[in-house]
Amino acid sequence: MTIYLRGSTYWYSFMVKRKQYRGSCKTSDPKQAQEYHDHMKAEAWRGRLLNDKPRQKLSDAIERYVKDNGDKKSIRDDIRSANWWKEQFASAHITYIDELTAEQIRDIRDDELGRPGKKGPIKPATVDRKLAFLRSVLRAAKLKWEWVEDVPFVELYNEEEERERYLEPHEVERLVRVLPEPFNFMALLAVATGLRQANVFQLKWSEVNLVQRYIRLPGMRM
Repeated sequence: MTIYLRGSTYWYSFMVKRKQYRGSCKTSDPKQAQEYHDHMKAEAWRGRLLNDKPRQKLSDAIERYVKDNGDKKSIRDDIRSANWWKEQFASAHITYIDELTAEQIRDIRDDELGRPGKKGPIKPATVDRKLAFLRSVLRAAKLKWEWVEDVPFVELYNEEEERERYLEPHEVERLVRVLPEPFNFMALLAVATGLRQANVFQLKWSEVNLVQRYIRLPGMRM
């Protein structure tokens, strides 16, 4: 039941999130009564939703995600992505999760791709890491914290193409065999330790302990 006559006056009746709302439409005109009903129902929905789930800020979601995942190995990368996204949202005047759209995310993504960086133009893989971070934040806001009913789709550039792939043992053997010295040893060290290229190229003898067989880089905890 939506509107009904009681005497010469129309009344409204509806349910919003299991709560019953009833009242007078204060008119005998059915068209005006229906408009009044629609207005009151919209206000009830707005009030119930705001009371049950306050609007959540994107910055709060980002900060909570970083705090909840402080023990991740990639936390430094997450912090950089967090600061970057907060700057982007502030520049675009986007405050709340429920006002963020997939189109806005794509616009920010496309503006970042190819932008001059410290090591040259920003590549798709770099942008994808930032997008993956935002996707994790939005998923946590929806599924874990239940802050919002829905979140926009976050589309990565090359999700499949940029996926990490590890060398098989026979591929490592072949790589070491075809590389000239000292690059063959450097490649083997990188595979065995997981060190990045810069760490291998800049490695010093003072950072290597051949007796106890370990490498200690500056800032590394033992």
